[in-house]
Amino acid sequence: MDIGELEIDYLISSSNKSIQGVPGFEFGFVIARGDVLAQYGGNAHSLSLDLYRQWQAMDKSGKWRFTSPTHVVRSFYQALDELDAEGGIATWAVRYQENHRILVDGIARVGIPNLALRRVASAN
Repeated sequence: MDIGELEIDYLISSSNKSIQGVPGFEFGFVIARGDVLAQYGGNAHSLSLDLYRQWQAMDKSGKWRFTSPTHVVRSFYQALDELDAEGGIATWAVRYQENHRILVDGIARVGIPNLALRRVASAN
């Protein structure tokens, strides 16, 4: 993504948003314009969620302020490599849709009601 072209100040996501992150151990990440982020330094209401101070620490030492989620970051890095090697988001979307179809068909075969799909169908 080209943040400048999109004319946005922040892009916020997490490692579990369809990037094959470690279940239950995700981390958030922010791509931000430094000049905008610096304007908000000292305004955090939480020690652990102080994005400005985390940015300062990363910039100074390259490390997290607190215990780093090493295995989560490594798996995220691996997932990005796999995304690239497998052909990108469009290829993953096809695989995810096929996995969804297999799951739904398997659930139906063993007789477990799929309430989520029933709810979606009834909403239309």
